[in-house]
Amino acid sequence: MGAIMILSLEQIYFIGQTIAAVAVIGSLFYLNAQLREQNRESRHKAIQDMTANFANWQLATTIHNETAKLWLKGLSNFGDLENEERVTCATLFVSAFRIQESLYLRHLDGLIDERMLAAYEAPIMDLIPYPGLQSWWKDRKHWFQTAFREHIDDRIEVSKAMNARPSLYKESSP
Repeated sequence: MGAIMILSLEQIYFIGQTIAAVAVIGSLFYLNAQLREQNRESRHKAIQDMTANFANWQLATTIHNETAKLWLKGLSNFGDLENEERVTCATLFVSAFRIQESLYLRHLDGLIDERMLAAYEAPIMDLIPYPGLQSWWKDRKHWFQTAFREHIDDRIEVSKAMNARPSLYKESSP
């Protein structure tokens, strides 16, 4: 027959500690996997939210012909708008920039990568050359978060340096 092993209390203690350490390490690996999945889902949700917000804003801007005309008029010369028109157009501008601000801040927080930022920022970059939008931004940029203000101001400077002209809606050159 085989010999019976008798373990001392100290040996049993060390075996228990080893098993506990292995269990903790396994739990850490599992937790890490869960956090990665949660982060991936958070990034995906952020992109879905931005897509929905942008689609809703586009719909609000274009669903009524009068709103679309007002949008174009405000882009060209915000200062020439009547008071009632200015309220509506400013609301459209604020909405567009709030969506972009949220996108930019989520990018800074690591929820949206550079590729998605570039894709969602492209429409704003097309709007930046419009003098009415720049006029509104100059007067109302203090409504937005500092990092976003600096980001948009930088984009405006790049647009000016490139001598960009309004062309999103196929305007004729001056």
